[in-house]
Amino acid sequence: MRYSAFYPRLSLALSLCLNITLGLELFRPPMAQAQVRADRTLSRTSQVDLDGNRWVITEGTLRGTNLFHSFEEFSVPENGTASFQGIDPAIANIFARVTGQLRSNINGTIEALQTNGALSSANLFLLNPNGILFGPNARLNLGGSFIATTADRIQFANGVQFSASTPQDVPLLTVSTPIGLQFGSNPGRIMNRSMAQNFSSTGEVLLDPFDGEARGLRVLPGQTLALVGGSIRLRGGGLVAGSENTEPGGRIELASVGANEVVRLIPSTMGWSLGVTPGQNFDDIRLSQGAIVNTSGNSGGAIVVQGRNIRLSGGSQFLSVTQAGRGESMIVNATDRLIVTGASDQGNSLLYTETQASGSAGDIQLSARQLQISDAGFITSLSSGSGKGGDVMVNAVETIEVIGRPSSLVTLADGDGAAGDLQISTRQLHILEGGEVGSIASGTGRGGNVMVNASESVNIIGISTAPELTDDDRGGNLLAQTQANGENAGAAGNITVTTDRLLLQNGGQIASSTVGGGDAGRLTVRARDIELTGIALDDDGSPFLSSLEDGSLPYPSGLFSGTGPGSTGSGGQLRVTADRLSLRNGAVLQTNTFGSGNAGNMEIRVREFITVSGRAPGNLIPTGITAISGGFPGSGFREVRRATGSSGNIQITTQDLRLEDGAVIATSSINPAAAGAGQLQIQARSIALSNNAQLNARTESGGRDSATIDLRGLELLSLQGGSQITTRAGIETGGGNGGTIRIQARYIVAEPVGDNDISADAGQGDGGDVDITANIIGLVQQDRPTSPQSGITASSEQGVSGTITIRSPEFDPTRGLLELPTDIVDRSRLIARTCRPANPDAPQSAFVITGRGGLPSSPRDPGSSNPVESDWVTLPPQTEPTELSTTTAISPETAMPELATGSQPPNSQTIVEAQGWQIGTQGEIELVAYSQNRSIAPAIEQNPPCPTP
Repeated sequence: MRYSAFYPRLSLALSLCLNITLGLELFRPPMAQAQVRADRTLSRTSQVDLDGNRWVITEGTLRGTNLFHSFEEFSVPENGTASFQGIDPAIANIFARVTGQLRSNINGTIEALQTNGALSSANLFLLNPNGILFGPNARLNLGGSFIATTADRIQFANGVQFSASTPQDVPLLTVSTPIGLQFGSNPGRIMNRSMAQNFSSTGEVLLDPFDGEARGLRVLPGQTLALVGGSIRLRGGGLVAGSENTEPGGRIELASVGANEVVRLIPSTMGWSLGVTPGQNFDDIRLSQGAIVNTSGNSGGAIVVQGRNIRLSGGSQFLSVTQAGRGESMIVNATDRLIVTGASDQGNSLLYTETQASGSAGDIQLSARQLQISDAGFITSLSSGSGKGGDVMVNAVETIEVIGRPSSLVTLADGDGAAGDLQISTRQLHILEGGEVGSIASGTGRGGNVMVNASESVNIIGISTAPELTDDDRGGNLLAQTQANGENAGAAGNITVTTDRLLLQNGGQIASSTVGGGDAGRLTVRARDIELTGIALDDDGSPFLSSLEDGSLPYPSGLFSGTGPGSTGSGGQLRVTADRLSLRNGAVLQTNTFGSGNAGNMEIRVREFITVSGRAPGNLIPTGITAISGGFPGSGFREVRRATGSSGNIQITTQDLRLEDGAVIATSSINPAAAGAGQLQIQARSIALSNNAQLNARTESGGRDSATIDLRGLELLSLQGGSQITTRAGIETGGGNGGTIRIQARYIVAEPVGDNDISADAGQGDGGDVDITANIIGLVQQDRPTSPQSGITASSEQGVSGTITIRSPEFDPTRGLLELPTDIVDRSRLIARTCRPANPDAPQSAFVITGRGGLPSSPRDPGSSNPVESDWVTLPPQTEPTELSTTTAISPETAMPELATGSQPPNSQTIVEAQGWQIGTQGEIELVAYSQNRSIAPAIEQNPPCPTP
């Protein structure tokens, strides 16, 4: 199946109205009369002779291999020619400056010829700070590169400057290679409207790679064409470097430079490249009315564009097509916005590289603050031969927007070669109203990988509902697809999406699929929050339905990995990792097969919770996580009963799983000749099913292992409102045995009268197996389902019933109990009885037990520290109270006087009440009696006197 919308009409034969006044508001300086007039600022003045419509330019000042000309005016009328003649073959560069106040209006030919009339290979630099306008008939007849600039001066390595604003003679010293362009405070603008016809080296009309004429300003293969100025406009005009299939492409550079900036000149194998510094100020570049920048050739040339806002509209194009060689890169850097929008009768606005033979297409490298592709704009690299397509790398600091059908950011393979990879890095990616992003292989070559890294969000919302489009052309997705048939069909690439938040809404999809012989790729999504919601709606808000042969179906939002009808390839794995996952209102997370290949497996790991709720508007389809072969009967999903592949397995790991209002998690196989349904395995802390929700593994074929539900690690499984857990088999066609249900939970709770069932039933085959380890409330074991009683069944309509095994979870009766001491202790023996007789004039002693954790018994009482747990102290025998010592501390030896075997009995010692504490030499706290030593801390609280007996 060929997605025709991916292939823009690339004819470059443009017809433009040429009666627009050339003196547009873009250029404030007055337009020069059509003439070339030299000034007298050089030691050897340029000689200008008029021969009919030809201005013959000779003489000039020669310094080494550089030839300098200086003009007061430099403009060429229609059908006129400014001809630099008598150029010595040793001359490498020709520098022509304009020192007057008029811009250059070029509507004729600029050429450089040797004495014998052959093209000079010298590079030509045209310098006019006032501005340069190339009219519709402007043409170049040069053997070298052409650099047109509105800079003030050209800088050389030895400090020499060739200035148009402050003209001086060129020093007698040998002038080196130019190194830079210095701009003034108000750089002039450059406009190109050239649509001049060009001719090949054999004298034939020059054609582009798509058999249209390659019109506009042109340099020969392997040379550079550069426009370097303030703002740059291409209105219907063309720029061509190369465009001969047997010759290499050239290099085209556009740089729109701000005030007082410097652009470096760097020699390269294709003439010159421009060097800019990060952070430089730039101006705007705009291409409109079908403007073309073309560097096609045997090896596609380079296109480098640098500006602030860069806009391609009305069918304008950057393109580079390769044959047998290796294509150069297309590099577009916009410090603010890059916009590719619109189309014309001649084609779409696009950035495009291609290989048509064995060579490799050039890469596309884009950087901007914001990128917008809209109204049939394209950014594409294609392999239509045996060579590899180019990689497309996009870095947008803030946002990337792909809006409307058939706006696309894709890599393609339409032959034996592989498609390039697509790499996207941004803060937010928006694919809206049918826009498309991805990689497609429709030949034997492999599709490219798609890698999206959006630090904040990915939002894919809506499809195109235009009535003239087919179902496959409605977009609204991020995809990796293979379309070719046959044994050698290429596989699709993989998709990896990493973001903080993923939103798919109103038919927005991320899909990896095959509709032919190649295998689908893996789909991996990593996000903190994933929200999939709804189906595609029309302008009135009603469900928008497809017109497939097998029925009118909605376009659900979701993540998909699958195989199309008649395909032989296998589906890819679908892997989701998130903190939170939510599916609502008909959204789907699905692996499927509608062909002979097997569907891929699905693995979902969600750290906190998964919510699957509701059905689509109009009750069309349930919200679901599904792995299906051929369809899911009664669900409203697509059904292709000739599908023979096996549905994939589903593995879910999360803390809490909630299914509500008719939502489903299911594996299904509807063809009796198919391999059967896959396994559904869920590991969670809790699973809650309510209001007709289902966990379902349904098959019309296969044995007990073909449809399995395995629920593990549960604290609680709850069912209410007609919810089901079932592995039913052969209910429609009679084939297949009931599957297996295994549940491990602490509790299973269901509404006793509510049609909440756990069943492994079958038609003609045998019933399945139900194995439950749990405390069950509200469910009873039944021979056959009995409505509205909630029950557990493993029955068969015509075969042998299955087995039901129910176990209570292992229970430890001592769990949660504290171990109490077995010895009874007389605690009164552990208290020193040394309270003195009551004497109101003397300090008294007391032993206080506090059970309030340091809280006073009333607000008037002082607080105390929290109680500290201490071991009981065993008194030594025959210890009697004696006179208190004021210096003896209670030490471990005093409190625990047991001696090792063979030691001498201890001397009887008096137990002394502690009245203070001190810190020992090792940092330990010691309780001590009163002492005259001031380093001993007194007790925090003075005990009240003992009561009078």
